[in-house]
Amino acid sequence: MATREYKRKVAAAVAIGLAVVAAANLLAARLLPAPAGCVETARNPYRFRDWANYVDGMRAREGAACVALISDSQGYAGEWPAHKGYAARLEALLNERKTGGFERWEVFNLSVDGVTPMEYMAAAARLREEKPTWLISVSGSADYRAENFQKGFAYPRSDLVHLPTEWKVAKRLPWSFWRRHGKVEDTLTAWVTHRFALLRVRDFLWSWLDTRYPGAQKAFYAPRTTYRFWQLPGRARMAPVPDPLPSRGGEVLDLTYDGKSTVLLAEFLDQLAAVPAEHRLVAACPLKSDFAGEHGGDWIAAFRKDLERLAAEKGLPFRDLTGAMAPEDFVTSNHLHDRGHRKMAELLADHIAAEMEK
Repeated sequence: MATREYKRKVAAAVAIGLAVVAAANLLAARLLPAPAGCVETARNPYRFRDWANYVDGMRAREGAACVALISDSQGYAGEWPAHKGYAARLEALLNERKTGGFERWEVFNLSVDGVTPMEYMAAAARLREEKPTWLISVSGSADYRAENFQKGFAYPRSDLVHLPTEWKVAKRLPWSFWRRHGKVEDTLTAWVTHRFALLRVRDFLWSWLDTRYPGAQKAFYAPRTTYRFWQLPGRARMAPVPDPLPSRGGEVLDLTYDGKSTVLLAEFLDQLAAVPAEHRLVAACPLKSDFAGEHGGDWIAAFRKDLERLAAEKGLPFRDLTGAMAPEDFVTSNHLHDRGHRKMAELLADHIAAEMEK
């Protein structure tokens, strides 16, 4: 076969292959159902929230005041129905009191359970396009654990890490962020998944299987990410399996807070300071105890000290809420009881009112 003829055949085969892939991608985009709604439903058990559209929803408010809350599992409150978490209760209180003279308040809960600094950074960088009335960050030392320092985008459990693959968000993140977290394979995977509907067929099929056989996704696939695009309706064909794959080797989560953690915290606060919010609050989350003299107590104290110092350097109002509640307001060391969520909502509502009356 002549070289020229061979090249023509190879080029034709490549063109046909690309056309088939493009057609399949277009077909997937048209035929797959819409992902789990996130504007109407703040949470779903698969941790997929379609973050770009979710944050865009903050703009659709005629005359309403907006609170953007960024927090961890305490704010996410997965152990309670969404309407019982302190974010929802805060919204109800602000509306009931007509705080600041506004007839309507909306609280957007951008909290993530098991959050990482990568997710914090992505959310804050995306919020720089918005102008919330209030920007509130409530976090703890474990959110910036040293273990996160050089992880890639495959490590976080939510789809927030898709946002930095958008240029408008990526350019706001410091080079140090990309040097640490921009692993080639992880970043490319996030970028491709975010843009090509054909790859969502895999997620759709896993969602379908996990709907019919709860726990199947983790049992057969066990991905590091545990979110799914879809929370599909359907009748389960077996009882849910909470954790079919127990922790390998019984390893303990590393909660170390050290100099690396301080770097992560400082970068996040830089992003918060750049969000054009009218009012801000940076707070250390409430805890059952400050654990002074106990394991982890030194880390918690170091975090509080760093948070107060760095917030002052960046002009961010700070409150230490570590001891704001009684031990009986907690179900774990940092997860709130129902009454704890009620008290947290009242505390934040009072703070917002006091600041807006100045």
